[in-house]
Amino acid sequence: MAKIPLTKVRFAGLAKHRDSLVLGLQQKGLVHFNAQETAESAGKQMTEAPVGENVLLKEQLEYFISELAPLEPEATKPKMMQGGKVISRESEIFTVAEDFGRDFPQYFEELSQLSEGDVRRRNEIEQLQVTHKYFEGLSALEAPYLSDDGVRSVVTKYFVFTQKGLESFKAAASAASPAFDAAVVGKVGDNITVRVTAHTSQQEQIFALADQSSSAPFLLNDAYKHYGGKYVTSVLTEIEDQISHYEHELTESGRARAKLAEQVRPARMYADTLDWSLGREAAGQKLNSFDRSFTFTGWTPERSLSDLKSWVQDAFGGGVAVEEVAVTEEEVHPVLLENMMGVDSFETMTGMYGMPAKDDIDPTPFMAPFFVLFFGVCLSDVGYGTLLVLTALYFMIRGDFDEDIKKVLRMVLMCGVAAIIGGVLLGGYFGIEASAVPSYLTYETPDGPMFKGQLVNPIQGNGTLIFLGASFGLGIMQLLFSLVVDAYKRVRNGDLLGAVLDSGAWFFFVLMLTLFGTAGLTGLDQGLMGTLAAVGAGVLILTQGRDMAPFFLDQENPIMKVVLFPAYLIGYVFKGFIGLFGIMGYVSDMLSYARLMALGLATGVIGFSMNTTAGVIFDLVGVPGLAHIAAAIVILFGHSINFGLSALGAGIHSMRLQFIEFFGHFYTGGGVAFEPLRRVSRFVSLRS
Repeated sequence: MAKIPLTKVRFAGLAKHRDSLVLGLQQKGLVHFNAQETAESAGKQMTEAPVGENVLLKEQLEYFISELAPLEPEATKPKMMQGGKVISRESEIFTVAEDFGRDFPQYFEELSQLSEGDVRRRNEIEQLQVTHKYFEGLSALEAPYLSDDGVRSVVTKYFVFTQKGLESFKAAASAASPAFDAAVVGKVGDNITVRVTAHTSQQEQIFALADQSSSAPFLLNDAYKHYGGKYVTSVLTEIEDQISHYEHELTESGRARAKLAEQVRPARMYADTLDWSLGREAAGQKLNSFDRSFTFTGWTPERSLSDLKSWVQDAFGGGVAVEEVAVTEEEVHPVLLENMMGVDSFETMTGMYGMPAKDDIDPTPFMAPFFVLFFGVCLSDVGYGTLLVLTALYFMIRGDFDEDIKKVLRMVLMCGVAAIIGGVLLGGYFGIEASAVPSYLTYETPDGPMFKGQLVNPIQGNGTLIFLGASFGLGIMQLLFSLVVDAYKRVRNGDLLGAVLDSGAWFFFVLMLTLFGTAGLTGLDQGLMGTLAAVGAGVLILTQGRDMAPFFLDQENPIMKVVLFPAYLIGYVFKGFIGLFGIMGYVSDMLSYARLMALGLATGVIGFSMNTTAGVIFDLVGVPGLAHIAAAIVILFGHSINFGLSALGAGIHSMRLQFIEFFGHFYTGGGVAFEPLRRVSRFVSLRS
């Protein structure tokens, strides 16, 4: 339930054992590699394949998988209940990956050609559909479509306008010359096909004005040249035949893709083995490699060191040596966390904030109970909590997941149980009021009926104030606990004086100030609590300036000490007074816990609103059967939205209270995570 002690080790051996050693270390997943510590070698690359080639191959594989995964046969598709991964034995994955790797260039080339052909065909179809759309406006013509009607003195062209564009053209052309004619010959949607005839002496001007007002992306005359003066009906038939031809080719391409998609499963295996290879290559670049030998340093758990040495000795004899290395004070230590089941589900959350720094303690076991508690208060609905619990249990029992997903499911389960408890205490049951259920499920209070087990109704009488006070109470409890954790951390780091005069003094002052403020509710002697709070303030004033002592005590000249003593004394006391203003930070943090009440109220109020809306819809529809269906749709949709948003808000805001209000009083973060060389699988889950 803490940071696992790590040991720095150095590996040294003959060059011929280097690749085998790195492969074995990857399989064991016990060593965090350090960067090169000397400039004697740039780090000889691993012999498997050049890094650049493998990176390009990885990109090609990811494209291959993403393109074909939707077409993968159902029999080989990764199942959701298996975490979306292929389940495979280690012996199978390497055999399949090796066979697939030989043929992958051919598969990738085939997919590339299919993709390029599909893009070309779709572009052709799109252009033909546009052409077809505009030629539909000419389908009433019973003569070949020509740009010249055979009369020498006039020229005819066809344009496509919107109604506004046509009016604009007519106005501009009439002003320029009366020697033109515009006849509507067809209309498709908002597009109007117009035959424009102009005298040869005015054709350039008239057609230029038509072109300016036209909405078509091209002149029909220019598009029509391809069809050699055929009847418009023949042109439309030809275009439709061309579209059908390309669509048939797309269908055939789809069948070829579906056949190629049978290779997605081995492609997933090959992709993971390639990732492992890239991991070894990256590790190889951290080695100090020479012609006949290599060295590198890393970190491994203390408890694993003996087994690691035994394995190296058995595997390589005297060809590779492992020895412990002294650690400098300034050196950055990677951090490995290990907590009991349940608490370990929150280690990822700690990593999101930042791994513990050198002098930090692991905050995960202190954070986890508060996160679950606050989540339960924010969601506080028996129905929603039950949905979380049932979902988590279903996947835990029926699923076959990696440990990381199992940790998430355990966290969801705990949060669901907390939401159920919160719902019982606050009367949250899908937003249903106590007055709407049978009396044997409720009991009477001066403010009306409440559910059995319910302690407070947060939306009636003084319930809102009680809920708000309870939220502040939880906040003060966590803030005080943060000072206890800070004192524990200081003691572990050898700062006993700081634990007493900083953490302890602040704990006493905040506690006494809280008891003074709540004396009227708790029945405590307010005068006594005020006196004790004043004592706590005095202790802080007298101790918070002690870091100025070295400046005064380090003066070697006695005269200077006498001269500086008044200034030192004033500065000491002044800094103590300034330090006392830190209480404003605690007050500000405490106020942040009001969000617990806000989110808890929002869950119930929105749920109640959805139920009310469903009732209104039921009355408006009025038709038996249909009214029930309409109301059920509103309830399902409304509660689904409320459940999703409320659960998301409960998670985010509970996390925020940990990161800002709680961690801010004792935790630094910024450490480096222990990331050993190991097999990280994106697509395949290995089973023994």
